Amino acid sequence: FKLLDEDMLVEADANEPAGQEKAGRDLTDIKASYWKNGLIPLKFESGFKESEKTLVRDACKKWSLVSKVKCVTYVSSTHGSNYLNVTKTGDGCYASFGKPNSGPGYLNLSDSEAVTYSLPKGTCMMPGIAMHEFGHVLGMAHEHSRTDRDTYIFVNTANLKSTCVSAFTFKYATGDLVRVGSYDFKSIMHYSWNHCSANGKATISPRSSY
Repeated sequence: FKLLDEDMLVEADANEPAGQEKAGRDLTDIKASYWKNGLIPLKFESGFKESEKTLVRDACKKWSLVSKVKCVTYVSSTHGSNYLNVTKTGDGCYASFGKPNSGPGYLNLSDSEAVTYSLPKGTCMMPGIAMHEFGHVLGMAHEHSRTDRDTYIFVNTANLKSTCVSAFTFKYATGDLVRVGSYDFKSIMHYSWNHCSANGKATISPRSSY
């Protein structure tokens, strides 16, 4: 079962902030286990508002427009440990890659300030951010962490907050990624040009030839 087929990828409006306008045709998928039959059972931790649950479900629905995936309500007798645990605690917005080999996957959209990346309170609970994190749940890597990213972008480490340097300088080794299409600067999986800036200047810049 191939989660994302080349002919299934189409442009989708993600209502993203500047720099993250669409899902894109050329997403990168990392080596990960795919969800059985494309079904992702969602289990929300206590305390989620209905509006927050709707935001998460809507993010999944947007992915269903471009991939063979569908989110359903978790039922223990049916899904067992094969589910996505959705939380809003801790520090930041993050998710597991694909379906873990054992136990549940996780998706966290903190409703407090994200200290590590200095994100304002409530940032994680935004449609585009939720869709980005769902990309990881489907097995998608960051576009700017591709093996060949240095051909297309320059990471301005001098402009980065110290807590963000490792996340920006990391890139995958050759062979780590299953399928790599053309570099997509507007991929939903690409950080915006000034994300994690310490001084308001660009943290990611396109190479002059692009």
